[in-house]
Amino acid sequence: MTKQEFLDGLTASLSTNGSVKLADDNKVFYDGYISGEIAKGRTEADVMEELGDPRLIANSILQAEGFKDVFAEGTKTYTAYDTPDGDPTTFAQGREYKGKSFEEQKEYEVKQEKKKEKIQKAGSSFKAVLTVIIVILVIALIIALIILAAKGIINLFGPILIPLIIIILLFRLFRRR
Repeated sequence: MTKQEFLDGLTASLSTNGSVKLADDNKVFYDGYISGEIAKGRTEADVMEELGDPRLIANSILQAEGFKDVFAEGTKTYTAYDTPDGDPTTFAQGREYKGKSFEEQKEYEVKQEKKKEKIQKAGSSFKAVLTVIIVILVIALIIALIILAAKGIINLFGPILIPLIIIILLFRLFRRR
């Protein structure tokens, strides 16, 4: 799904039960959100996959605005209040939405959660590796500074210390005889 298809689907879904202003406000918001994510370096496909179906988002927006919770599939209309458990946030067993059964939809949601967990784990692994690299660089910098300081001391006191050490060694050498 492209950005434009998503925005068109969202606008169409909000326009059926909501006001034109509600549809326009949310179109502007999601257009900005998608553009912002793409500007951060994400692909349009990744952002669209994360957002999911615009009809579900529109349904949530309409529900938050006080409209009836409606899922339309073809010509038949389903309400979330028809669920066997009475929970308006779940799909009814056997009912289809976007060509997927309840089980397929749940399986898809579980896969999405696993993807998010993998991404979070990869991010924490990356942070750990980055921390180790920074610690190694700091240690290397400290060692370089110590070597540089020692070299500076030798350059400063070398002309005095080297003849002094030679004189001391000669004294000891002649003293033993």
